[in-house]
Amino acid sequence: MKTKNKFLLFVMSFVMLVAVLMGNTAKYEVMARDEEIQSNTIATQIAISDRYEVQPGAPLPADPTKLDDPALGGVLTFTGTLQSVLLNIYRDYNPAYQGSYVCKNMFQYFTKLDLTNIGYGTSQKIEWGDFNYLFMPNLKELNLSNNGLTEFKLTVLPGVEYIEDESRYIVNAGSPAYSISTLNLSNNMIEGALDFSAMYELTNLNLANNKITSVKVNSNQTKDCRLDYRGNKIKKIADLVLPNTANTTLILYGNPFEVSTFANNIKVEIGLFNMGDTINSDARIKYIEFSELNIEIKIYTKSVAADETVTYTEYNYNPNNLTDFEFSLPAGYYKVEYVNGDDSSILSSSEIKVAPPMPAHYFIIKGEIYDNYTDKIKKGKVVINKDKDGNIVNPNIKTYYRFNTSVNWTEGDEIDLTEKSGSYTVHIKAIENGVESEVKVLFVQVSYSKILPDVLIVVLLIVVLVVLALVVVPLIKKLLDKISK
Repeated sequence: MKTKNKFLLFVMSFVMLVAVLMGNTAKYEVMARDEEIQSNTIATQIAISDRYEVQPGAPLPADPTKLDDPALGGVLTFTGTLQSVLLNIYRDYNPAYQGSYVCKNMFQYFTKLDLTNIGYGTSQKIEWGDFNYLFMPNLKELNLSNNGLTEFKLTVLPGVEYIEDESRYIVNAGSPAYSISTLNLSNNMIEGALDFSAMYELTNLNLANNKITSVKVNSNQTKDCRLDYRGNKIKKIADLVLPNTANTTLILYGNPFEVSTFANNIKVEIGLFNMGDTINSDARIKYIEFSELNIEIKIYTKSVAADETVTYTEYNYNPNNLTDFEFSLPAGYYKVEYVNGDDSSILSSSEIKVAPPMPAHYFIIKGEIYDNYTDKIKKGKVVINKDKDGNIVNPNIKTYYRFNTSVNWTEGDEIDLTEKSGSYTVHIKAIENGVESEVKVLFVQVSYSKILPDVLIVVLLIVVLVVLALVVVPLIKKLLDKISK
């Protein structure tokens, strides 16, 4: 019986061991398959062979198994998607390398590195690790587009330091910042100001479709430049540092850029000046036909029905087919599309709000007109949306006012300030096509009496209080004493 039990125990143990081994094998196969799927997904977006270019005749490591080979350099720390893509690129270039590490000198002869959209098919955040330790002195083209980047600092590139006290970058020998002529950061989520002034060979910069507010490039560049800043938040020419002499194509459409005058070496492709997310109906939008790009601009009015159905109707802002003119949009909601003239594909689309301008106003105090009035007012009024001859300034708007913030709005263009007394605020606004303007707040001080000065009223109140205290109160006290007896 004991022998039989031992045999059964042995058989059961053997079965469990086999099950565990098979389970682990399946687990590792699944992991390997997942890793392969991820790698293949990235590769199917852009073929690995299209992600790089190398100098002709560049030498390969004599022994790719030696990580200390000068052709490889030391091991760097990379993880996740970036590590997979860099390894896939290098293995495609050098199939003899079967290692699992990214090394410092692997890309020293590369002239192009395309890392666009490397996060496709995964929710992982891209970890850049030791990217700034890679040795890439011959790199001319770097593509980091479509990667969800929220910021970009030049120190991401190898051999670049930032001197905080001097607010400038230093580029060390061997840095690709000396050699890169094409840099693509488009279709990310980069915000704020960017400085590329230390990149001396940069002539092709693509920052399209981010949230960038200002950009600097090397002003001493002499080679022809192409700067694509479309679809950002750049507002004025002071937000840009541009080449002083190099012939430059500056693509700015999709920015809320003000009308500006550019130097003769700058050719601007913008389509519409003064077109932001929110503008006023009195704003003058400037249209300049594209000269290099084959792009059409379409504007649609937006309507929302009671059942919340949204419809767009094309708005003909250029009925005479002019190439250079100004126009305004009535208050309302619009959609602006930039359309490829070759295939009618929509390059970019944005919705804008056109609000009425804040209504103009002035004071009439004792028959005199004042733009502003800060003294105390005995009798006076505020006039809205009229010139000083009493004519309506903007017939398209209706004006409203209210005192302080707790009262309903009243329609009107003249406000009698003596409706209230003391210190208070007057709020005024305009409405056009159902769209409200910003609210302007006026602070006023109105006398308590139209006849007596406020000081005299205070003196009289004091006198009354004294009389009450010295005469009336004692009389009442005596009367109460008599009644109590």
